[in-house]
Amino acid sequence: MRFFFFITFSIKPEPAIVSLIINFGLFFIVLITLIFFLKKKKLSWQDFGFTDIKFKWVFYSFLLIFLVISLGGGLSTLLSKSIGIEGGDLLSLKEIMSDKNWINILNFKIGIALLIPFAEEVLFRGFLFRYIRQEKSFLFSAVLSSLLFSLIHFNLTSLPFTLLLGLATAFTYEKGKSLYYPFFIHMGVNNLASTMFLLSLFS
Repeated sequence: MRFFFFITFSIKPEPAIVSLIINFGLFFIVLITLIFFLKKKKLSWQDFGFTDIKFKWVFYSFLLIFLVISLGGGLSTLLSKSIGIEGGDLLSLKEIMSDKNWINILNFKIGIALLIPFAEEVLFRGFLFRYIRQEKSFLFSAVLSSLLFSLIHFNLTSLPFTLLLGLATAFTYEKGKSLYYPFFIHMGVNNLASTMFLLSLFS
């Protein structure tokens, strides 16, 4: 272990590589934890929340993707302008850009748009929201889990965006009775946001 940290700090990888390691690392940690949890509790993936998909909720999920992008993005922009911090999210994304396209593709289209949504939905909707929901109302559970979800992103200007995303995914999980819908929404939002960011670099 000491050798690993020594090599890591000696090499001093660029921010894009660090982001890539974190994204893939979080995914595998959550996946392994989930598999261990299911095995220990003798539950199936379906028992945990990955139930059958219904077209109606897939359709609603796509509508919520655009609602979060447009309304959440607009509110975050207003907040950033009102407190005098513009482009907070863009600056953080630019910091993890690499001059190597294959790293950017892995980072933005695989890590941020696919693996992170899975990991965060398992953590915040599959575990946290469901745990709180056992004792509290839907509104309390959704707001609390969404606030905690927003706080881990460590970005004040993105608070309306991440809070709305958390509420939308909690709603679809509660009503649709499946973790697939929160995952679809989160994946769609991250994919669109990362695509818009990458396209803005060439405009």
